[in-house]
Amino acid sequence: MLINILTQRCNAQRLMIAEAYQSMYGRDLIGDLKEQLSHHFKDVMVGLMYPPPSYDAHELWHAMKGVGTDENCLIDILASRTNGEIFQMREAYCLQYGNNLQEDIYSETSGHFRDVLMNLVQDFGFHNKTIIRILIARSEIDLLTIRKRYKERYGKSLFHDIRNFASGHYEKALLAICAGDAEDY
Repeated sequence: MLINILTQRCNAQRLMIAEAYQSMYGRDLIGDLKEQLSHHFKDVMVGLMYPPPSYDAHELWHAMKGVGTDENCLIDILASRTNGEIFQMREAYCLQYGNNLQEDIYSETSGHFRDVLMNLVQDFGFHNKTIIRILIARSEIDLLTIRKRYKERYGKSLFHDIRNFASGHYEKALLAICAGDAEDY
């Protein structure tokens, strides 16, 4: 019955179930799940009760705490989330653990692996080196695809962000490189 109730609802509905449980029984559903269940089943059922950014933050913290780091966990979570999800995850991490996710990743990893992870969790915004590398090394057809994917992923055009984060001759050069048949230029 527990599986049917929790797995067939979205996160918002599960949070409403937890609130109703608290009202009806005067008890915390998550606490009761932790007490009554065990092993992986407990982990899954309790994990379902947290908003995704909080759960991701929890998993990342556990992957880095103590001796050794669970690199696979870091990769699985950070490489599969959007910038927006990573932003929410960083906020949740700070609220839950009082630590900065970027600082913890920096201190718990090294080398090129660290560089990749740091790029994944860096602040929102326009990253000049990345933009230059992408725009300079691509053909016109690739640029059309890049512009389309950029708009799908970030909800605004690449041109919009170039205008907002670059200026002067640098802005003009990026816009010219990116233009192609720029319907949204």
